[in-house]
Amino acid sequence: MAKPGDVLEAPQAGVRIEFRRTTEDTAGELVEYDVVGRPRGIFAQPHVHPHQTERHEVIEGTMRIKKGGQWRVLGPGEVAETPPGTTHRHYASAADPARIRVQVRPAGRTEAWLERIAALDRAGQLPRGWPRPIAGARLLLDFHGGGHVPSPPLSIQEAVARSVLRGHGWLAQRRR
Repeated sequence: MAKPGDVLEAPQAGVRIEFRRTTEDTAGELVEYDVVGRPRGIFAQPHVHPHQTERHEVIEGTMRIKKGGQWRVLGPGEVAETPPGTTHRHYASAADPARIRVQVRPAGRTEAWLERIAALDRAGQLPRGWPRPIAGARLLLDFHGGGHVPSPPLSIQEAVARSVLRGHGWLAQRRR
């Protein structure tokens, strides 16, 4: 479980995560962390959080955010808030790394998801910031309801993920 001051490294995803306030500190109200770097891969893809609000404040550098079909560039001190159910994407927009303060409300399992991403990176399962198929399938199924790509429908994404995991089990049995 994350504590304020803990740092997660995910160099393949281009980021370092620095926890400021955690689920435990806020009784689940929110989790707050800084994303430092130039996010890529899974962090920069379009996604939606069905039950969470995501707030981004630029501390250093610049950030591009797209929601409602409109791109916006934010500089230091500027904030963007994305309500639940809104498709969006965001990433640092300049050549220099940025520092973006993120709040996710309610916290849900955000910390555990970030910890999984860092573990996948350490294990070589996040090349160029994208989870390998089995790791991606597990992420989607293990963190149901936290966030997902907007298309195809979530039910199809989950069916494909289950199929990938079943296929992996079949391959593992065949190799014995």
